[in-house]
Amino acid sequence: MIIRATTKKTLFHSITGYDALLEDTLAGLVLQSSDYVDAIELISARFPKSKTMYGLEGGYDQTATAQAIGDTIEKLNEEQQ
Repeated sequence: MIIRATTKKTLFHSITGYDALLEDTLAGLVLQSSDYVDAIELISARFPKSKTMYGLEGGYDQTATAQAIGDTIEKLNEEQQ
């Protein structure tokens, strides 16, 4: 995950790579779907939602990537309410 931010007055941009999932053997990393949700919670606690942008990329295991992106979007929807 690449994170760029300077202050609360500027845009916060996170690019989330789903190829870091445990099931994705190409990258050899061990993140779980819940790790992405945890990251959303941390980001949301520190930066205004109106100034936050997420980019979703990567992920070669279709099942794991679909689950993780679904969980991420669900968390983002919760944060908007």
